[in-house]
Amino acid sequence: MGRPSAGGVVAQGLWPSGVALRAGDFLHPGLACEIAFRFGRDLAPRRPPYALEVLRAVLDACRVSIEIIDDRHEDLSQVHIILGPPVGTWPDLDFADLAGIIRCNGQEVSRGLAVSWAAPRTPQPAR
Repeated sequence: MGRPSAGGVVAQGLWPSGVALRAGDFLHPGLACEIAFRFGRDLAPRRPPYALEVLRAVLDACRVSIEIIDDRHEDLSQVHIILGPPVGTWPDLDFADLAGIIRCNGQEVSRGLAVSWAAPRTPQPAR
């Protein structure tokens, strides 16, 4: 995917790190490394989108997460999100240099890098 994607997460789809989910509950599951952010306050939808500085100012938590998608849903919507612990130093992270790694039984099975739209290195003008 060459552009940002976002969506709401419902409470019944959130799981703590270490959870054991039943494989039989999924038809054709897929995994995606994600960075989950929690806003400290609501932002009203608008066009044009909010500037990066505005979004960073209202974020109050960042977590490494794994999204489990299942193609039983025509739109490949999020089925479950497994959340890691909050990252305490997230405001100082360079998101463009982060890698997501998925391991199964200790063996690396997938790796992905953040893309440039996730965290532009050049400050963007406020909108």
